[in-house]
Order: sequence, then structure tokens, then C-alpha cells
Amino acid sequence: MATPIAIPDCAKKLLLVLYPTVDWSLVMFFSGLPWWVASGTAAITLPNPLGIGGYRIYLGASTDFCDQATINTLVHEAFHVQQFTGIAGGYGVGFLRPGFFKYFVCFFSNKFKYEDNPYEKEAYAHEDAFIACNIKPCDCSTGQPVYNPTTPDDIVACNPDLIVRKPRIPDCGTWWAFLLALVVVPILAILAFIGHLFDYWNCVYLQMQAQQCREWGISRRQECSAWADQGYEQCTEWADEGYSACSQWADWGSSHCCDWWPCSWACKVLVWVSNWVCVVSVWIANVVCHVSVWIVNMVCIAWTWIVVAICLIWTTILRTILLCWWR
Repeated sequence: MATPIAIPDCAKKLLLVLYPTVDWSLVMFFSGLPWWVASGTAAITLPNPLGIGGYRIYLGASTDFCDQATINTLVHEAFHVQQFTGIAGGYGVGFLRPGFFKYFVCFFSNKFKYEDNPYEKEAYAHEDAFIACNIKPCDCSTGQPVYNPTTPDDIVACNPDLIVRKPRIPDCGTWWAFLLALVVVPILAILAFIGHLFDYWNCVYLQMQAQQCREWGISRRQECSAWADQGYEQCTEWADEGYSACSQWADWGSSHCCDWWPCSWACKVLVWVSNWVCVVSVWIANVVCHVSVWIVNMVCIAWTWIVVAICLIWTTILRTILLCWWR
């Protein structure tokens, strides 16, 4: 039976270095495999079967992080996470995720052969490159896995391409494989949903997801506010530059006016009027700029509230269905 585990700090930091675009707070790690997975499977990565986000990495029996083989397996499975989250952020309902769906499209397109699936070929290639570098992120000299602080430098020195800064998603698939996946993946999603309905760990995950929704909302609103503050500052800086340009132009115009009357008088009036037109234009543009930033900020905050509300409503419904409140 699969049991959630907390991977050691050295493994967490390794994943943060190798896959910096992945939100690892949304990934749970398990010792063992789901009850329906063949016992010969070494490890597997799956979307959370009931959540709208989050993934599960099942490491099978390989959970000794002082064993380099466990680290290598983790690197392989974590590569799948960045593949799955590289499309639409990895979000969806249960197994119905774009990245997971494409995995099966590629699998079907390559004659249903696991080893020929580009998703697996790239994951194994990345694992082999990691193995070739002989990176040791966990120092077990004390008997416990402790993070090796030279790990990031060792990775860059050996093979900087090990750091996946942009999602690496295979380009594969045929029309018939796409249609077949449209049938197979929803069936798998339904079976996984039913099979995990009374899995206690779903309750744990859903509670975590609700908290993550709240934290994401707070973080996102702070980002909206920070963007707005930056926008207001840019508006003000632009206005100051505009006023300065108006004044410089007015000074230049006055200094180049003719010095005989009535030409000098007419020139100065023209420069004065032009300067005020310039100043008023800059003022209006500054107001429009501030209003635009305010509107965009309000839209950003409103959208954040909507997303958080949907997330919390969804998790509340699921926790009620699963009787999580009474367990």
C-alpha cells in the first residue's frame, strides 16, 4: 500500500535546482505503489486523481535516499512532473490534464510501446545524463542524508542542460492516437476517481490544496499590488519626464524667438500656448496611465478571488463527498 513520505531536504533542493519552474509544494511523494499498479513497476508519476492540481510521485520500494538509485529514480519521475505541468500549468480535473493526455497520445502513436514513448525516452535521457555526472546531492557520511551545498555548482560544471528552465514537452502524436486518447483517458480518469474515493490520503491532499489555494491567493494579490505600484511609479516617472521635456522645449523656443516687435511677442505667446498644451497633454496622459493601471490591478485581484473561490468550493465539495469532515 502506498504511504505518503516526506523526502529529505537534500532531495527537495535537488529538485528545486533541476526543475525550477515546478511548484513542488503541489507534489506528494509516496513509498509504495497504488493498489491497481502492477507490482513490477519501479515508480510512477500520476496526477492527483481527485484534485484540480497537484501530482503524486510513487517511488515504489526505493525510498532510501542514501542509495543513489533512489535519487536517479526521483530525477526521472520528477522530469515527468515538469512535462505534465508544462501544458496549462498541469491543471485539470483528476487525470484529465492536457500534459497527461498528451502522454497517452504519444504512447499510442508509438505502437503502444513504453520504451518508444517520447515522454519516457526524454525522461530516461535526462536520468542517464544525471547519472553520467555522478552528482551526489545527499551526503550520508553521518548516516542520515544531508544536503551537499556544492550540488548546484557540480550540476552546472558537468552539464548545465540538466537544469530544465523551460518545460521540455515532446512533439508527437497522430490523429487516430488523439481520438483514442479521447476515449481512454476519460475512462482512466473515472476509474481513478472511483478507485480513490475513499482513499484517506485524498482528504489529506485536499486539505493541503485548500491551504495552498489560500496561500496562492495571498501571493497573487501581493503580485498584483506590486505590479500596480510599479506601474504607478512608471506613470509618474513618465509624467515627470514629459513635464521636463515641455519646459526644455519652452526654454528652447523662447531663446530662439525673434527679437523685434511684434514678432517677438507673437513668438512668445505661441511658445507659452504650446507649452501649456504640452503640459495638459502630459497631465491627461498621466491620469489615463494611472486609471489604466488601477483597472488592470482590479481585474488582476478580481480574477485571483474568482480562481481561489473556485478552488476552495471544489475542494469543499470533494471533502464532503469523501466524508473527510467526519473522519
